[in-house]
Amino acid sequence: LEMRDAAVLAETAARQERESAVLERDQAVQQLLEAVRERDVTSQHVRTAQGALNAALSERETLASERENAVQERHRAVTERDAVHKELAAAVEDRQRALRARDEAVEANVKALMEKDKTLLSMEKMAERLAMSKRVR
Repeated sequence: LEMRDAAVLAETAARQERESAVLERDQAVQQLLEAVRERDVTSQHVRTAQGALNAALSERETLASERENAVQERHRAVTERDAVHKELAAAVEDRQRALRARDEAVEANVKALMEKDKTLLSMEKMAERLAMSKRVR
């Protein structure tokens, strides 16, 4: 009877140890499942952060491309402005040359008119002298 009681006690102790081991195993499995869930959440956060990073990099590349286009457009505008300035300077020089030529032509006309006036005055004096000499005769 004592042996049987001892065997029952030993079996009860063994069962309690097994139940305790099963409980510890269940707790370990629960901790493992929780760790897996946390890993999944963290992985999702990492994927979200990677997506945001990729979007930011894409936006950065887009802005760099737009900036480069703006710089090229500005360079074209400066080149066009410089060309217009050169054309304008050439037009101003041409106009100044034309004005000088006109002024020289006006001066030549004035001189010619003055010579004509002198000639006419001379002819008038000669006509007066001729008329006087006819009267004298």
